[in-house]
Amino acid sequence: MLKQTYWVILALQSVSDWNWDDKKGCNITPELESSWAAYVKVHKQAAPFKKEGWCYLELMSQIMPSAA
Repeated sequence: MLKQTYWVILALQSVSDWNWDDKKGCNITPELESSWAAYVKVHKQAAPFKKEGWCYLELMSQIMPSAA
């Protein structure tokens, strides 16, 4: 579950219109709501990170292999 969540967040960080914050997640504003709704419709695992970060991201970044 931790690995899956980690990869979900990496995917969220790569969406150009959104700015990931470790505390606020994607911090989706009303202006971005339609793009968020479309994304979450396809990627349901992303839903919890609309306005909330993930406390294990920094630790997981240290132990997971690079996505590159």
